[in-house]
Amino acid sequence: MTNRLPHLSTRLLVWLTGLVVALCVTVALPGCKKKPPRPPVTPYAGPTAGDAAAFHLTYDPELKLGDIPRPGLDGRGCGAVTDYRAYAHALSTRAFAACPSDAPFAKRSALGESVLAALGVRQLLCGAFHRPVTYRTLDIHEREDGIAVRVLFRDKWIGNFVAIVRGPRELSTPRPVILALHGHSQAPEGFLGDLRDMNAVRRGYIVAAPAFEAMCTGQAEHDVTQTLLDKGQSILGLRAYQTLVVLRYLHHLHAVDSRRVGLIGHSGGGTLGNVLIRLAPGAFAAYATDNTSEYRGKHKALFTDDMVPALQPLALEINDFATAGLPVLRMPYGFLDVATRQPDMERVGDFFDAHLHPLSNP
Repeated sequence: MTNRLPHLSTRLLVWLTGLVVALCVTVALPGCKKKPPRPPVTPYAGPTAGDAAAFHLTYDPELKLGDIPRPGLDGRGCGAVTDYRAYAHALSTRAFAACPSDAPFAKRSALGESVLAALGVRQLLCGAFHRPVTYRTLDIHEREDGIAVRVLFRDKWIGNFVAIVRGPRELSTPRPVILALHGHSQAPEGFLGDLRDMNAVRRGYIVAAPAFEAMCTGQAEHDVTQTLLDKGQSILGLRAYQTLVVLRYLHHLHAVDSRRVGLIGHSGGGTLGNVLIRLAPGAFAAYATDNTSEYRGKHKALFTDDMVPALQPLALEINDFATAGLPVLRMPYGFLDVATRQPDMERVGDFFDAHLHPLSNP
């Protein structure tokens, strides 16, 4: 019997050690060191998916909400909590740091410089490719046509926001990407569904869409638009900055060919895209839109994000796509076919194929 005691004691010690470890994991006992979660890795997300340091990006697996008040979302770019006035005030009272240097785009035209000044956030926009940003993979989903990833970004100047990236499961070479800007009262998933109708992933594209807040043509959007305009800024300028941060993230991915980036905007996303191609010349190889604006945006007497008085004198020039400096497909609202009055996403897909060449490896 005595010869068995050391053996039993060893087994008991192993069992107790296992119990303590299990309790540490499940109930977080005091003194336990919580092991950080292992970040998911796909070609589109995770710390090994790209050259993060070169693009001033840092992966943080424990990223949480920031210090700027954030409204709750109901899935349509709207707010379940209408705290946009406080949100806009926090943004408008921040003193943006001086521009470290401009983004790696071509030289802006005189119109592009005028658009930049009119949006009221010059110092913010010109550092869009250089200011430190942290990010985290929220989740990964398998889809019929590939993989979908949600990425959470934390930016010091505008807080937290989400983008969705979809692409093929397997990649042998870097692929072109289509950056999609959704419209009002529409979640990015909804607009990406339209791109699925054109078989974007099956055609060989990676697609990505930032999620915009305060974009529901109601009181919340009016409040944030008015608050920022009162400070000489614009929510349209903040959306442009957010989009450029997502573009920077896409540039850092090994899976993306940054020479072949397409842009598509629907409705309010088209209004944004129309100014973005002026702000970032050379960033996009092709652009499709179904909307223009006079930048006098109102809906039932409430301001929408394209109420930007300083852009109004520039509207005709902005909407003249012959001077855009890249191929532009301008279609009727909803990307409708003129004859059938039905969405014609195949035409959109063919347009991008002609300019981004998804099945080639230049």
